Amino acid sequence: MKIASVQIRSPLLVSPQASVFSSQSSRGDKTLSGLAGQIAMMLFGSYLPSPARIKRSAVGGVLIALFSVTAYVALVVSLWFVVDDVYGPKLASLSIAAGSILAALLVWAVVSFMNHRARRRALIARQLRAASLEQSMAQAAMLSVPGLVQKSPIATLVAVAGISYALMKAAKGPPR
Repeated sequence: MKIASVQIRSPLLVSPQASVFSSQSSRGDKTLSGLAGQIAMMLFGSYLPSPARIKRSAVGGVLIALFSVTAYVALVVSLWFVVDDVYGPKLASLSIAAGSILAALLVWAVVSFMNHRARRRALIARQLRAASLEQSMAQAAMLSVPGLVQKSPIATLVAVAGISYALMKAAKGPPR
């Protein structure tokens, strides 16, 4: 049984000659075949990073973090020497610690605000998806009513009356 493979380079190009178990298409391009290829294309689009690229990025990230920490420590030490000349060692240590705490609180506040905003956007998106689903279901139901009326008018009348009654009962709320 032959199934088309999804190419890594373009989601629009499909090789009908490649089988489920093949690793190359008829043109010689590397492909992901079968269900795994389709899932990978949905997740990553037309770009899948190679293991070498992932390794380079990880090593680069570690080196960037190491050099950033080194620069931060050098900055704090030099700041301490500057403040020490003006105010003395005790006040220099205290002012650097207070500045670090204030910076941490500021970062915490900004991150909390961004997380709150992201949660609010996710809630709005979820509500819009639910409303869209309800609207599309209602539209599909309305489009199927004429066909149902032609097939079985009495059963359609009973179904529409039952749905209308349930919706009206739900809209009124619980009895008082």
